[in-house]
Amino acid sequence: RKTRYDLISVEKGSRIINMDSQAPNAAAKEWLLSGGLGDISQLKPETVHGDSRFDFSFLRDGRRCYLEVKGVTLETDGVCAFPDAPTERGTRHLRGLQRAAQAGDGAYVLFVIYVLPVVLIVLFSFTDSKSIGTRTLTLSSFTLENYKYLLQSLSNYRPFVVSIVYSALAAVIVGVIVVLACRYIQKHKKARSASVLEYSLMIPWLLPTTMIALGLMMAFNVRRPYMFNQVLTGTMVILLIGYVIIKLPFTMRMTKAAFFSLDDALEDASKNLGAGEMYTFRRVIFPVILPTVMAIAALNFNALISDYDMSAFLYHPLNPTLGVQIKSLTNDMNNPNGMALTFVYAVLMMIISAVVLYLVYGRGGRDNMKE
Repeated sequence: RKTRYDLISVEKGSRIINMDSQAPNAAAKEWLLSGGLGDISQLKPETVHGDSRFDFSFLRDGRRCYLEVKGVTLETDGVCAFPDAPTERGTRHLRGLQRAAQAGDGAYVLFVIYVLPVVLIVLFSFTDSKSIGTRTLTLSSFTLENYKYLLQSLSNYRPFVVSIVYSALAAVIVGVIVVLACRYIQKHKKARSASVLEYSLMIPWLLPTTMIALGLMMAFNVRRPYMFNQVLTGTMVILLIGYVIIKLPFTMRMTKAAFFSLDDALEDASKNLGAGEMYTFRRVIFPVILPTVMAIAALNFNALISDYDMSAFLYHPLNPTLGVQIKSLTNDMNNPNGMALTFVYAVLMMIISAVVLYLVYGRGGRDNMKE
């Protein structure tokens, strides 16, 4: 990559505007699966039709339909508009949809707008379910019952605890694995085994998360000697394995960059003073890369705490994760507190993510400035 960071969103006044080009498609997929366009089947991403490639295709009422998703990023005086600049690609997609409609297929354009102020999420978490349903905010509707309901019920706060434990363990385990792997690759740069190890750890990036989850279910569904003759499918261990696997490529890429940016003179000086290889790594190399390792672990933790794609296949029935719990609440029309709980979960996730990032980035950044 050419830059150290990704642009995810920008703050404009009291609004947070999404800039991540992948987020609208993820939101659109979840919306479609939750019945946004009614009953659909055979949902497929990135479908070619004629000379156009549309974001989604599916069957609705027996008819093939195509849907193009557009993320809206331009807001002026409370009015959203698309596009924010002339776009030949967008025009080509619309004309492709027009030809599909003329051929008798269904054609849709979905504009995804995310300019909701974070403060509204916080306010709705303190609002009763009736007001949330009508999207109204009044002083009389404010209540602490949502948070009491969450904290007083084991079935409500257990998913939060489960996700925190899983995410923390996975972040630590994947960090240890990748640090050791990068050290080996650094020490054996020209060896074929180093290249095999590096590319092996990048394989999960080539596979969809759902495919990895299904592969784990089938691989660990029978007793095998390397699993101590235990079946892992349906246990709490298999989800942890899945979390570690999907975070290996990202962690590998970032950690390797930290290793190879080290000055070789540090290690050479340590060896000249008589230090052994293990001592050099423990007292010289690792302290230098530790801030990077901690930062990557924080990002992995925050990404996993709300995971749904992997959790939906591998979670233990008695211990659902936060992503699974939120998804079930959005589909449960019989639970009057479901929507309120999703806002409470969102607020708590923001708090935990902010605290983790502050502990890793905020304090570390100030310490570096003092030095």
